[in-house]
Amino acid sequence: MHHRSKLTIQHSLLIITMIFLNSCVVNPFKGVKFDSCDTITTDEKVISFPSILAKGDSIRLFDLRIKFKEQKFSGLAVIKRSEKMANQYQISGTSKMGGKLFDLKFHKDKMEVGFIIEPLNKKMLLKLLESDFKMLLSDFKMPEKLKCSQKGEQEIFRFKHNRSKYYYNREIESKQTNKIFKKAGYFGQTCLEFKKYDNSFPKQIIFDHTGINLSLELNYLKSLDK
Repeated sequence: MHHRSKLTIQHSLLIITMIFLNSCVVNPFKGVKFDSCDTITTDEKVISFPSILAKGDSIRLFDLRIKFKEQKFSGLAVIKRSEKMANQYQISGTSKMGGKLFDLKFHKDKMEVGFIIEPLNKKMLLKLLESDFKMLLSDFKMPEKLKCSQKGEQEIFRFKHNRSKYYYNREIESKQTNKIFKKAGYFGQTCLEFKKYDNSFPKQIIFDHTGINLSLELNYLKSLDK
C-alpha cells in the first residue's frame, strides 16, 4: 500500500513537471527583472500597441485550427473590420465541409455571440475567447504605472489592468509585437503569439491556454477586399 502511494506521488510530480515545462503554462517572463521605463530609450511620447488588424485590408481570410482537449476542428476564418465604425469586427469560422463553427461580433469592448459550436459554448470558455480576441483586436495605450525590461533586441512591458497582469513583448527596432501574456488566475492565463511577420503583419497568430488544453491558430491566406 505504501509502495503504491509512493508511485502515485511520483506520477503526480512527473505530470506537474511536464505541465510547467510548457512556456505558456507558467509565465514566460518569470524571473525577468523589471524597472522604471525611464531606463528604456524610446522616442514614443505614449507607448501604445495598436491592433495589427486596425490598418490595411478590412477583410482577411485565415486557415483555422482549434484544439480543445481531445477534439480538433479545422477550416477557415474570416476577420472583417468595419470601415464605418471604429473598433467593430466580425469573426466567423467554418469547417472544411462548410459547417459553421462560430460567428462573433465585437463592438466597444463587448462580444456578441451569434453562434458557436457546442464544445466551446461554455461560460468560462466564452470569457477566455472574448479576452483573447480583445487582445488581438483592441488598440492599447500603456497606463502610467508601467514597468519595463530590456533583453537583447527585445523589450518587455508589464502592467495591471482590470485586476489582470499583462506582459507585452516586442522588438525594439521594428516595434513589432511578438508575444502577449495575460495572467488572471491559472485558468485565465493566455499566451498570444505573433509569428512570421511580412510587411508589418504576422502571418501566424496563436492563442494558447495549455492549462485547459485549448488552442486556436490562425494562418493568414489572403485579403478578401475587392
